[in-house]
Amino acid sequence: MKSSITICILSVVAAATAPSLYAQEKKHWDLSAGFSGTESINTGSAADTFYWGPFMKMGYEISDAVHTRLGVRHTQNKFLYDGQGGIARQSNTGFSPGVSWDISEEFSLDGEYTYRLGENNFLEHAGVIALDYTGISVVRFSADMNLGQQKYDFPVSETKVSLSNFGMSFEAAFIASKQWEIPLLLSYMSFVYSTNTKAYTARTLSPGVTYRTAERRWSFFGGLVIGSDSSNYTILGVETRVRYKATENISFRLSASLNEYSYKAVQTKTGGGRVTSSAATSPLGNSSSFQVANIGLEAAYAF
Repeated sequence: MKSSITICILSVVAAATAPSLYAQEKKHWDLSAGFSGTESINTGSAADTFYWGPFMKMGYEISDAVHTRLGVRHTQNKFLYDGQGGIARQSNTGFSPGVSWDISEEFSLDGEYTYRLGENNFLEHAGVIALDYTGISVVRFSADMNLGQQKYDFPVSETKVSLSNFGMSFEAAFIASKQWEIPLLLSYMSFVYSTNTKAYTARTLSPGVTYRTAERRWSFFGGLVIGSDSSNYTILGVETRVRYKATENISFRLSASLNEYSYKAVQTKTGGGRVTSSAATSPLGNSSSFQVANIGLEAAYAF
């Protein structure tokens, strides 16, 4: 069995709010900055990397209903895919202006655009829009849609690659009490590489449970991932998140996930168990089965 393992080492966030002249004056500006690092290992392709970089976000509240922001993030040595199972490394920097709007007490809308550029002539334009509805006391609904376009020179083969991606998700979170929620997430993703004649798509269903202590100091989430993709793989996984608020200013977050991809169609193989059918080309890997795992730690300080 071949596997791909991703380990997020640490993400530290420091949030600062501009001081006001008077204690009761409304604060319009907010600022956060930090650093993140991820160790990523793909044993199936004998590739590994540690990608890291600083980030910041500055926000301004125009009114009680409208809040704007600008995010900047630099990432060093992140994996880059050629769409046929090949992996390389590259660095980039992204700029993400966004705005959130509380349309009413029940509806809120959020939108963000990202412009990213980097090594290997990398250029990306991406956008996401999300809508939340909280008008029913026992359930919360949310939906989002994202579009993106990337172009780059894949450094291993020097092939010019373009990638178009589309995704959408819908979540219903059933509110059993102030402490218990039962979220159900349905997701769809599509990736079209210029190196392939067919789009790669994946569909997943993720039921879960969220528990928060009465004082909201602790928060726990556990869930399953069930799905399939256009490369004839089934997807089965688990995920969990734990958040602990130590003080009014300091909080910690631990997350972990494990997904297994298993090829189910009739296989055409060469040495090493590689799936060679053109219909089974996956950008993540071409072995008969592999795993993708993540574990992440975040420490945050707000002042």
